[in-house]
Amino acid sequence: MNLMERFRRQFAFTWGVGTIEFGAGKVAQLGPIAKGMKARNLLVVTDKAIAKTDILGKVEDSLKAAKVSYTVFG
Repeated sequence: MNLMERFRRQFAFTWGVGTIEFGAGKVAQLGPIAKGMKARNLLVVTDKAIAKTDILGKVEDSLKAAKVSYTVFG
C-alpha cells in the first residue's frame, strides 16, 4: 500500500468516552458526527497555519449545515 492509499483509508475507534474518526473526507462529516453525539456547543481549536487553509472553512461549513453551535479558538 502506497502513502496515498494509506491516507484514503477510513476508520473509527473508541477510546474512553469518545470515538476518534480518521480518514479522507471526515472533515465534511464533522457536523453529522457531532450531532449524532448530541453535541450542543463545540470548541474548535486551531492555529494560524490551519486557519490560513481551507480546512477551518470546511469544519465550519459542516457544523453550520448540521446546525451545531461552535466557537473557534486560535
